[in-house]
Amino acid sequence: MARAQLKYDLAVIVLNLGHLRKLESCHNECICRIFGDSSKFSVNAMLRLVQQSSMVDRVSNL
Repeated sequence: MARAQLKYDLAVIVLNLGHLRKLESCHNECICRIFGDSSKFSVNAMLRLVQQSSMVDRVSNL
């Protein structure tokens, strides 16, 4: 339910560069918290592990 609502909200909101940066920052922070904020892995490596693209790519696909 939450995922569908987030996708809908992202689809109807016009995002500017500031919004995209904030969204990407929040997404990266959440990924780091999920994986224990390990300094051994970069955020990009963590995203590849869970097979997710960056938020900028995901928003552009909408």
